[in-house]
Amino acid sequence: MKNTNCLVLLTFFCLFSALACKKYEDGPILSLRTKKARLVGDWKISETFANGLKLNGPIQITGLQIKKGGTFSFEYNTGYAGVKNGTWSLTNTKQYVDLSDSCCTERYKILRLKNKELWLQNSLQQSATSTIELEYHFEQ
Repeated sequence: MKNTNCLVLLTFFCLFSALACKKYEDGPILSLRTKKARLVGDWKISETFANGLKLNGPIQITGLQIKKGGTFSFEYNTGYAGVKNGTWSLTNTKQYVDLSDSCCTERYKILRLKNKELWLQNSLQQSATSTIELEYHFEQ
């Protein structure tokens, strides 16, 4: 009986220890799919925030397609509509996704990564002293 009690306590300790170490700020506690598998898909923008305030007007990224083979494309609208293509990779212990095209690499912090929900954040340097924190909420 004593061994059974010890085994039960050890099991609960391991379970709660594992649940306390989630990867993303707003991410799921436990997922059976890998981070790469959850990231791959066709994502449509649902909300955009700038410095914590919801934007109702024009938004920069309108859609994002992340493919299994390591490529991506996203639709944007910065005064004119367009598409950007390139490669993607998870970096810094899978807390960030880098989107690279022929000219540059943009790093996005992953805030939430669920099967049907993705939240990304990045900073936009407006001037030498001013930075805007942009947060994009996507749904599949």
